[in-house]
Amino acid sequence: MKIKGQEVDQPAKPKKKKKLALSYADEINNENRQNENEDVTSDSSEESSSDTDEDVKLKREAKLEVVVKEEDFAENEQLVFTNDVYNYTICANMTKCCSPLQQGFALKQCFIVFAVQFLVPLFFLTEFGFNDFTQPELTSTAVRLICGQLLHMIIYGEIKQALSVLRYLKYVKTAKGGKRGRLINIILCFLQMVSPYFTEATLVIAISQTPRSSMIIKSFVALEIVIKIDDMFSENFPKEIKATAEDTVLIIGKDQNTYSKIFKRMKKDYKFNKNGIQWVRAF
Repeated sequence: MKIKGQEVDQPAKPKKKKKLALSYADEINNENRQNENEDVTSDSSEESSSDTDEDVKLKREAKLEVVVKEEDFAENEQLVFTNDVYNYTICANMTKCCSPLQQGFALKQCFIVFAVQFLVPLFFLTEFGFNDFTQPELTSTAVRLICGQLLHMIIYGEIKQALSVLRYLKYVKTAKGGKRGRLINIILCFLQMVSPYFTEATLVIAISQTPRSSMIIKSFVALEIVIKIDDMFSENFPKEIKATAEDTVLIIGKDQNTYSKIFKRMKKDYKFNKNGIQWVRAF
């Protein structure tokens, strides 16, 4: 470029920044926020669809009164995955971060772990029965209380994590084509909760029929190992699933599955679909 005989360097063109690919967590969170916005905009002429059934009822009943509403959960809570078989499999189903073969391997591991966690306490229960409860003594009763409380503290983390994932799955819509594996993930959450509860109940029944403190402790140790077996099996999972589960942080937004929202989706689907209501899409 020349200006009155002088050469002037042209300014360098700004380099285009490469768009970074969204992580699995960002992709899922953006999808959930988009579903929430669709619920709000589709019903703008009616009562706000972001309001829950309880909100609508409170607004109708108390026009001029001060309304106090208690919330069970904080909004925009973060959900992280723990290092166990169930959470790794749920993460793989949501993100599709691995091949279908690896997903099948993860599901098989889940059902094998659940079978072990359920059958071992069942064999305990069939051996002890329900007919030989011992008289309470000071030493043995103290050991029973300690072992029962310790096992309860051990299973608390797994139950809490399963309930957190279950709450997330309850709040989000089923993705198009079921690509997030919502139904199978709900089943996995129930499996993760059933086995610890059953094991704890089995321990209480077994130690109530065991007079010797040493045998009470042995029963506790055996069932504790069974409870933690899902953490042991998780060591054999593919590296892709482990890395994705470690980096994935999901946001629990607004509830998209209140009764009013489900009913509106069913009514809308029935209106535009000649073949009737597609029940899966409503949930």
